[in-house]
Amino acid sequence: MVHRPNPLRWIWYAFGAKLPARYDGWVLKDVTSRFWRLRALARSLVQFAPFAVLILIFLPSEMWVRWMGVLGGVIVGLIYALAYQDEAAESRALKAGWPRGYAGEIREERRRPGP
Repeated sequence: MVHRPNPLRWIWYAFGAKLPARYDGWVLKDVTSRFWRLRALARSLVQFAPFAVLILIFLPSEMWVRWMGVLGGVIVGLIYALAYQDEAAESRALKAGWPRGYAGEIREERRRPGP
């Protein structure tokens, strides 16, 4: 049975923390599922959220300038997140105790056409 982390643990995981061993199967599923790239983008947006809130609240400027700063930061952050998605997924799988390259192998198997 695959144990799914509660919302607080998921946020902890989204910021790069290692989950307890009972979630190892879920981590592998997270980085190899059909929509793993969308899941990775969702984690990235969660990582950007605190900074966006701080900019919107504390930057001494007009609101439109703050929103443009947030938008620019999110765009640049998503570009980096997309560029390093495969490496980040492998790192998460490695933290969960899976061998290096195993998550990539699973994703590659799913891409291959069946017999």
